[in-house]
Amino acid sequence: MFSEQDDVPEKELQTALSSTGWMLRFPAQLEQLYHLHARTEAIKNYPVNAYITFTLFATFGMAIYLSLPPSIIASWIKLFAICITVLLVRRVILSIRRFDRWFDWHMTFESACIVALLVIMSNIVPPGQGKILSYVGVSYAIFLVYGFVGLRFPFALFSGWVGGAVGIVLTYALGFHVNWALLNGTYTTASALGMVIAYMLERKDRLNYLQAMSLSHLSLHDSLTKLPNRALFVDRLTYALNAAQRDGREFTLMFMDLDGFKEVNDAYGHHIGDLLLREVAQRIQNRIRSQDTFARLGGDEFVLLMNNDKPDEAAIVAEKIL
Repeated sequence: MFSEQDDVPEKELQTALSSTGWMLRFPAQLEQLYHLHARTEAIKNYPVNAYITFTLFATFGMAIYLSLPPSIIASWIKLFAICITVLLVRRVILSIRRFDRWFDWHMTFESACIVALLVIMSNIVPPGQGKILSYVGVSYAIFLVYGFVGLRFPFALFSGWVGGAVGIVLTYALGFHVNWALLNGTYTTASALGMVIAYMLERKDRLNYLQAMSLSHLSLHDSLTKLPNRALFVDRLTYALNAAQRDGREFTLMFMDLDGFKEVNDAYGHHIGDLLLREVAQRIQNRIRSQDTFARLGGDEFVLLMNNDKPDEAAIVAEKIL
């Protein structure tokens, strides 16, 4: 079975292909399909990303624990335990498929927690003891969050800055002062570079997706009339047959050809014949529903596949076409 990509309007694909702007945005229907594609890829790569994020979370948590004075350790353990509990609950939720549509926000939350922890760590690790850990840890984690945990650019941006703000608030809550010089040298710089990386990665992914969609669209549509071709029609017909057998749904097939088309071709040439085919295809397409499949099988042969919601629906559509 073909995916939903064969339903993308030709106009949307052409608009997206001709756009050279810096905005990370497709036309409406294509944008929805890209979100689905990006989320599917992120879910597929989640086991690896989850291992990376858990390792970071544990590393930063332990670094903070080892750097705290004894009087604050109990408060930190309580805070860290709450974070771990929330993340574990989130992991359980992610195992339920109905929550897949919220996957981006789950990953955003996890990434924001990592950023918050690294900001806390950079401010409470004693300078003489862990300056290298602070600088390297902050920069590495920021780059990881922005570019390599599967978040799209807006979510990476949100997790990076919200996580940083939460980390600063918790630093003060634990009784420490924020080392602004350290943060400016690590968090701010790494965030700026990370945003560029996240933007470039998503833009490249969008371009690759757009090219793949365009090639797929060309392979499933008639080059002359832009209608679905025989391959796509057979796929839709197979789906309709399976639905009829499984759920008892009814559908209608209408085969059409153009009387006297050969004479038109012979008298006026193939160029006029092609114009006639395009005009007929456009007029019929305008008289059917968007959910129906009107395909060109070849030559002047067309076929209409439509699902019947009402008993007399096929007759009404036939009248409109005639």
